[in-house]
Amino acid sequence: MVALLRARDISEVSRALALDLIEEHVVRQSAMLHGLWDASRLAVGALALQCRPLSLGELVSACTDALKPAATAAEVSLRSRVDAQVVVSGDERWLMHVVMNLLSNALKFTAPRGAIDVDVGVTGQRANLRIADTGRGIAKATLERIFDGPWDIHEANRAPHEKAGLGLFLVRKLVTLHGGEIHAQSDGIGHGSTFRLCLPLSSVDVGL
Repeated sequence: MVALLRARDISEVSRALALDLIEEHVVRQSAMLHGLWDASRLAVGALALQCRPLSLGELVSACTDALKPAATAAEVSLRSRVDAQVVVSGDERWLMHVVMNLLSNALKFTAPRGAIDVDVGVTGQRANLRIADTGRGIAKATLERIFDGPWDIHEANRAPHEKAGLGLFLVRKLVTLHGGEIHAQSDGIGHGSTFRLCLPLSSVDVGL
């Protein structure tokens, strides 16, 4: 790619395309390195959360709003029904990382004319987030170890959802640090998938 850019007879279109590919590669590698760094901090218990009462509904709405342009471009319907009154105690940065990871995966593996439904509500003393998509779905063997860890990322012949192994590994670790749980459901390949996250409600009124 670098040799291509150095060629004097290269067209401006080809040069621009090569630069775009290099930039995309750098961004991808940077994201991977950040993910590995975060995973190592989580593994040794070195990640300290800065928790405060916040609206889970508003946080999720911010994430869906951020992804709507990409969903529109992918011809995927992104629908949300959230309750802004649902308040949890959490680290806004890391909870947003969790939600964006789950939404990005849903969008990545949902074909055009598919749909992603996002709901935020309350059951008992727990806040619930459900992200359901009509995408590729998850094989049973994959479902059993989908949160297991980054060491499985490059295993051969894997379904697409498994390639997000590092991200989902971090997601579960972060949810656990917040005192919550996360579960994945799917009836298999071709039947979409659903991720359910639950967190303890905050007893503090944030004045919403």
